[in-house]
Amino acid sequence: MKLQKILIASLCSGSLLAVCSCSKDDIESTETRITYADLPVASQKIITENFADAYVTQAVKKNNPESDGTLYKTWLSNSFKINFDVKGSPTDIEGHQKKIPDNMVHPNILSYVNQHYSASVYIRDIDKEHYGYEVELSNDVELKFDNSGNFMSAETDNDSGEISISYSSLPKKSRIFTETHFPGITVSSVVKNKVIDSDGILYELKLSNGAEIDFDPEGNWMEVENKYHKIPSSIIPSPILLYTQQNYPVPLFVKGIKKKIYGYKTEISNGVDLKFDINGIFLGIDD
Repeated sequence: MKLQKILIASLCSGSLLAVCSCSKDDIESTETRITYADLPVASQKIITENFADAYVTQAVKKNNPESDGTLYKTWLSNSFKINFDVKGSPTDIEGHQKKIPDNMVHPNILSYVNQHYSASVYIRDIDKEHYGYEVELSNDVELKFDNSGNFMSAETDNDSGEISISYSSLPKKSRIFTETHFPGITVSSVVKNKVIDSDGILYELKLSNGAEIDFDPEGNWMEVENKYHKIPSSIIPSPILLYTQQNYPVPLFVKGIKKKIYGYKTEISNGVDLKFDINGIFLGIDD
């Protein structure tokens, strides 16, 4: 038994060109097990160029192509699963929580994700669909693109009453506000509430520096906060900024401001909430 395990381990650590059987998935009656060499040349090239340190543990060929064109299925030693069509082009790439290599992603899709999501977010699954591509990100957001890689829509896999949208889908006024007061800061996520909440908020934006901005349907900011850092002074009305600087000097700072019916509620870094009227006149501490 010990010798058998050693032989299996040796096979699994061998050349990429050999299909190892040490990690098997059940084969369906409509599939036939094949060797790596039986895959289309294009498929072999994709695997060797993008997964030099991995090897194919299993490969099968469907008796007939699936609805998305899948004819071949492969499983790699690094947990990736890749399906190919008759020509050897990928129809489905599953990273199982791992990042799909950039070379395997349509350039327009890769550009969109890099532009609209933080560096910590990556593509972990790509499905080829009749309309184009369905892409799953590491933050559980699912994006849809057409065959040219142009963004179509986004959604989150939850029932929280909100959907994920692209930054470009925000009202122009919201985008101008964000780029004016947070220049160069990467957008982490944008969601749109299915209904306007009691504070008039419809859009919620999160930035890579920890800042969160809420907007109303017209794109006006309703709340800006950062749990760990000061918010830009340019957002705070002058009378409020002056009051907080005089009464709560450094190292204290304003970490959040929210529009209210009476005016503004401002949160100081020590946890104190201050109330101001619409003209920025101090009203008192909010208990």
